[in-house]
Amino acid sequence: MKIKTYNDARVTILRKTMHPSQLVQTALKLTMSKQIVLNKDVSQKTLEFVVSAGHTSVLEHVQIVFALEGVSRSFLAQITRHRMGSFTSASQHYADYRDMPMVVSPEYKDQFEEPIYQLYESVSDDQTWTALEIAMSDSIRLVNSGVPAEEARQILPNAAAVNIMWTVNARSLLNFFEQRLCNRNVGEMRILANKIWHEVHSYWPDFANLCGPRCYTSGQCNQGRMSCNSFYTEEDR
Repeated sequence: MKIKTYNDARVTILRKTMHPSQLVQTALKLTMSKQIVLNKDVSQKTLEFVVSAGHTSVLEHVQIVFALEGVSRSFLAQITRHRMGSFTSASQHYADYRDMPMVVSPEYKDQFEEPIYQLYESVSDDQTWTALEIAMSDSIRLVNSGVPAEEARQILPNAAAVNIMWTVNARSLLNFFEQRLCNRNVGEMRILANKIWHEVHSYWPDFANLCGPRCYTSGQCNQGRMSCNSFYTEEDR
């Protein structure tokens, strides 16, 4: 069985809207014009105003399709709370998940290895099945004994890896980065949100530079008594 860390997860853009800056400018001009013309980029000043003033519906025309590989089921549960997105994930009902790794914190990987290997130690009487073949604890043994895969998966841990395809528009990404780049998030979410931000920055830097938690974009934390008291900075990128 493989044990990987949050840092091993991969973020890739599969598809993206071409000329996002021009598309946003076209949408903005359309609100005050009779013509639809795609020939000019939105200025950084105008884009900053659109974001700060909350006139962000024009950003919905820009869409990105991400591949998120090697994330944990815990991460899947969190990211799907961002409901203005479309998600497809590998199915534990149909997919063979015996070779999928466990995904844990890079900081505590050494402390996780022994208990994970003990948890998934082979339990077959004749020892003909290896730990990897039995894989996620007794899950495969249950499947082999006739328990449906969709029921046997119930004993799988949150660390079980999964691959996700995520389609999201720029307006929802703005909200995602505001929420998930915040230092109050768990380690995996912060690491993945940062990787996603870097992919978006490579695609549309003017937009990405406006994204981040409130303490970064406005200079004021909006978490009240739950504040981490550690403001997000450029060094956190």
